[in-house]
Amino acid sequence: MDDLRHDSNMGKPARGRSPWPWVVLAIVLTPLLALIVAAVITLGGALQTWHTVQNLFAGRLVMRTEQPPVITQVRQLNRLETISFTIEKVIEGGQDQGNPLLNDLLGDRLLFIAHGSVIAGVDFSQLQPDDVVTQADGSVSLRLPPAQILSHALDSGQSRVYDRRVGLLTKGDPNLESQVREEADQEIVTAACQGGILTQADANAQTQVRALLETMGVKQVTFLPARQASGTGCETPAATLLPVRRIVS
Repeated sequence: MDDLRHDSNMGKPARGRSPWPWVVLAIVLTPLLALIVAAVITLGGALQTWHTVQNLFAGRLVMRTEQPPVITQVRQLNRLETISFTIEKVIEGGQDQGNPLLNDLLGDRLLFIAHGSVIAGVDFSQLQPDDVVTQADGSVSLRLPPAQILSHALDSGQSRVYDRRVGLLTKGDPNLESQVREEADQEIVTAACQGGILTQADANAQTQVRALLETMGVKQVTFLPARQASGTGCETPAATLLPVRRIVS
C-alpha cells in the first residue's frame, strides 16, 4: 500500500509559496509611496513659491549714486572755531488731552534722547578797519568780533526715540517726531549758552589769536572790548510749537 501511495504522488508538481501576499503589499505600498513623494514635492514647491512671493514683495534696498552732484552755493568762511560742547538731553513731547482717560484714548507722547554738539567761535569777516591798530613800538591793539554760535547739530547715530505711547483711538501725529527733533536741536543750543559757551569761546579766541600774532613777531597784543553782540545764536528762542515739553538734564 505504501508503494501505491508513493506512486500516486509521483508526477504532481511540488507546491511553492503563493505570490499573492507580495502582490497585495505592492498594491498597498505603491499608492502610499506616491502620496509621500507628491507631498514632498508639493511642500517643497509651496515653500519655494512662498519664498519667491516674499522676495517679490519685500524687494531689496538699492542706493544709486550715479547722478553727478550739483554744487548749489560756494561761500568763503573766515571763522575761527574755538570751542565745542557735546550735550545730551531727554525731551518728552506730545498731545496732552488734560485728562488721564482721554490721554489713554487720544493722547500721543514721545520720549526722545537728544545727543548733539554746539560749536562756537568768532567770524573774522565782521572785523572793521578800526578794529586793528598797530602802534609804533610794534604792539597791536585788536578788537575781536563777539563770539557766536557757528554751528550746531544733532547726532543722528546717537539721538533716538526711546519710547512712544499712542492712544487707542488715534494713529498718532506723523509730524511729532520731527517737531521733537526740532525742539531738541534748539534745546542743546540753549543748554550750551547757559553753560557759558560764548564766554569760553571768546577767551579761547583771544588765546589763539595772541599766539598767532606772537609767532609773527608781534611783541605785545592788547584786546579791546568787543562791540555790542547781536545775532550770537544765544538769543531767547521762540516759544516751542509742542503742546507738551519736558526737559530732563
